[in-house]
Amino acid sequence: SMNGTSRSERFGQHQQQQQQQQYQHRLRNQKSATTTSRSSSNNLVRIFLIVGIIFNAIQCLQSLYLAAQDGDGVLLSSASASFRSLFNDFTEDNDNNGGDFDAAADIDDGQSPRLYHNATKVKATDPIHVPPCALCFFGLPRSYKTMVLPSIKQNVLMPNRDYQCDVYVHFYIQHEEASGRSGSGGAIDPTEILELRHAVQKIFEEDVTIGKSPRIIVSYVNNTDEEFWQMRGDAIKKYETTKDENGKYLYYPWKARTYHYPTTLHNIVKQWHSIEAVWNHMEATSKRLGKTYERVAMLRNDVMYMTPVDIYELEHEKYDFDNRHAIIPDFARFPVNDRMIYGPREAVKMWATQRFPLIDNHVVTYPEPGFGMHSERFLNHTILTPIQNDFGIEVRTNPDICFFPVRADQSTWISDCTTTGGATRGFRGKPLMKYVERILGRPCVKSKLRQRVVQAHCPLQ
Repeated sequence: SMNGTSRSERFGQHQQQQQQQQYQHRLRNQKSATTTSRSSSNNLVRIFLIVGIIFNAIQCLQSLYLAAQDGDGVLLSSASASFRSLFNDFTEDNDNNGGDFDAAADIDDGQSPRLYHNATKVKATDPIHVPPCALCFFGLPRSYKTMVLPSIKQNVLMPNRDYQCDVYVHFYIQHEEASGRSGSGGAIDPTEILELRHAVQKIFEEDVTIGKSPRIIVSYVNNTDEEFWQMRGDAIKKYETTKDENGKYLYYPWKARTYHYPTTLHNIVKQWHSIEAVWNHMEATSKRLGKTYERVAMLRNDVMYMTPVDIYELEHEKYDFDNRHAIIPDFARFPVNDRMIYGPREAVKMWATQRFPLIDNHVVTYPEPGFGMHSERFLNHTILTPIQNDFGIEVRTNPDICFFPVRADQSTWISDCTTTGGATRGFRGKPLMKYVERILGRPCVKSKLRQRVVQAHCPLQ
């Protein structure tokens, strides 16, 4: 069994054999090599220069596209279908397969703090052979380019680079977030999330010396606010108004002190909708391509990933290559963390698609009235238990995962991984704001938002 074994033990022998073969191959080449003429060398240099110029031109055109919207946001002010058509046309490849591309770019070989994944130091020469996997992102892309994406590059894409997972995204087309309980609000640019494609292209690229050209799918789906209310409005009305025989709200968790009627309820439904939408988009695409993802991760669009998230990792240096465990974070357990999961397809499908179908029965059978649609209690009682009992897949927590929620005003809540509901291993008492500054490369200002919420505001210079 490969459970609990280190990655080095799993692949060390294969890498040693590969290195020996490469060394012998180089010796043979050296013995048989003949002197290359200077004119041939010059021609080779010219070819590399031409290829470099073409690649840079393509990158510039892609960047110009992302910037090509006028001051009134015309690109996103039209219907959602038109928006999807625009960026799908922009990213469509010659095979018309829904957003694939040939990855070809160099990795920025910068220094990384010890806390974070350091795979930028060495390029892989042979990807780890695991069944097809997918990274699915959901939610509202707050401060995406300036706060979220740097952490995704460092602590999501790099740790999973060897697996060559495809990437799927659902996001909301929303330009503004009002101030309230979650912060001071601010402007949102949903087009920033399209830059995830270029990050995947850059990081998932294999070393060109191998002569391979992987094709990684990066595919998006989105909804406007109007579309969301058309799809979920009737359900939300039921959740807001239905009461039990005692005149108490049946769905709204009125016993939860941190919930605010009806805003928290709306946010829960929006999150559930986004989770289900990205799963459905992934599944529809995989069926069209005849591809089955055996390992899937569900990840948020609006957080800073502070530690590496390797979707096969049980905890530090222990891996689940047998694909038998579903993993959730260990911090912020109320009574479980409902913000992320990765694991076998069947388990993640249950987590992603069965919330709306099961909530009606849950609110009338849950043993503690007054907690109705309390997200964490619902997940623990009605979703995670069947994953273990019906599928025989153990759900366990990874104590080494931490991510901070990001707000639209360039701030992040740095107290989230050290709550009374659980803490990421080794995070208590650490200089968390400095960790944030290392990822972003700019200074932040620490402040207290509420009694138990400490935030770092990291304004652009």
